[in-house]
Amino acid sequence: MKTRLILILLVTAVLLSISTPAYAGSFENGDAESSQSNSVDQADEADGDPVQTDGGKTVEEVSAEIEILQNPLYPHPEGEYEEMLEAVQISGTGRKGRKGTKTAEELAEEIDTSESVSYAAGVAILRSGLIARQGSITILINCGTGTFPGLNQFVVVDAAAHTGDPQGGDYLRFHWNSIGSNTLKFSRDGKNYCYLPITATYYTNAEQEDTVGSLISSALAGMNLEDDTLTDYDRFMMIYRYINDTVTYDYVHVNDDSYYLQYTAYAAISNGTAVCQGYSNLLYRMCLTAGIQARIISSLKQYRHAWNIVQIGGQYYLADATWDESRVNGKPTYNYSHCLVSIADSEHVGWEDERSAAIYSSCGISEESFPCSPYSSGSTFNANDAPLHNFVEENGREVCTKCNVSRAASTGIVIPVPDMITPTGLTEIEEYAFEGCAFGCVQITANVESIGEGAFAGCDLLQSVIFTNTNAEIDENAFGEEPSVVIYCPAMSTARTFAIAHDLEYHLLS
Repeated sequence: MKTRLILILLVTAVLLSISTPAYAGSFENGDAESSQSNSVDQADEADGDPVQTDGGKTVEEVSAEIEILQNPLYPHPEGEYEEMLEAVQISGTGRKGRKGTKTAEELAEEIDTSESVSYAAGVAILRSGLIARQGSITILINCGTGTFPGLNQFVVVDAAAHTGDPQGGDYLRFHWNSIGSNTLKFSRDGKNYCYLPITATYYTNAEQEDTVGSLISSALAGMNLEDDTLTDYDRFMMIYRYINDTVTYDYVHVNDDSYYLQYTAYAAISNGTAVCQGYSNLLYRMCLTAGIQARIISSLKQYRHAWNIVQIGGQYYLADATWDESRVNGKPTYNYSHCLVSIADSEHVGWEDERSAAIYSSCGISEESFPCSPYSSGSTFNANDAPLHNFVEENGREVCTKCNVSRAASTGIVIPVPDMITPTGLTEIEEYAFEGCAFGCVQITANVESIGEGAFAGCDLLQSVIFTNTNAEIDENAFGEEPSVVIYCPAMSTARTFAIAHDLEYHLLS
């Protein structure tokens, strides 16, 4: 199809005697970096004479080239590439207007070079436009005596460079669908210019990205990540568990290439379903927003897949939220066997594509899995009533003897003494089981899996509830329709979620 299209374009160029830009073919496997441009010099080279503008300025060495970059993991469905090609052709040289079709030379004559910017400024303009999900971005770059490095370098390497911006870097790169430009290069008075009328399509729009930002802010606020007794490990595990709790794999659309939202953080956090690209995008953006360094790793070797690397304690580890999202009877199992592991302990050995291999090399992946990870501990994350860390106090800090992460020393919260502790053999507190009882403080032991509706309704003397477990299902009316108890609970627990949802005072147990 593309070969036929090229022939049609070339024949048309001959018949109309205009300069027709060539275009780069679709990238193999959708990998922008591995593409080879089929660029052809489109300058009028019959006599080699430069073109004089009305103002007497010399325009020479004119060339035009169409390039199209596709999303690195998911290339376009059949027919969509041609649509993008047509859109780019209209936006660039050879476009038709009131005065008819303009050649590359005619357009180069009309361009006001006083509006040109440096290459670095052009990168910043492009990055800002892509983050804002602009469909059309026009940039004129003054290259001086140098040359423009090409669209792939300009967009993929520089505009989408990892800078720590949660909406930029890897997140941006894995959210665009297509970026194309009918690039016009020309020289004028000894300076080289590059005119880029860029057309871009995305998986999400600006409004959807605003929704993502709002939902992430709300989720992170509920985690109380500013608590200085939390380590980066604790903060990361809260985010990881949040994704595990709220996102399920989108088996409905996994083979539907036309449903782009499945690849996005928007679908993951707003709709609760996504494929691996959506999981990794959400984890990346949430981690960077929380001040935790992360990258998105992609694979084109075994099959198309995406996961993350995350920096904890100065070292990077692999984390695959997609594979760790496993459920039994609709409930997360928290069997985090792909969380904070080394390359050797993962199942992704040798899978990374060329771009991701470079990220591995530059970041430096730990040769051993994180000592206090669920993987290293040999048990599921949620099953640990005691912390995975082994903290000892040193100079006002608490330092883990296993992984060496530190946190502020505990302020020593006074935990009330319970006057009722649920029996060790009790796994379910049924509906209205303790309705109207005169307890002042109740301790829910680790074996309790669920607390039914109204279980403690009407307990007017109940002031505090201590949870030693993390995953008990708590009915929203377990403590009455308008609960007023104080919750004491582990940092990553359903009790904490319950407290936040009901605007209750809560304290985290160390």
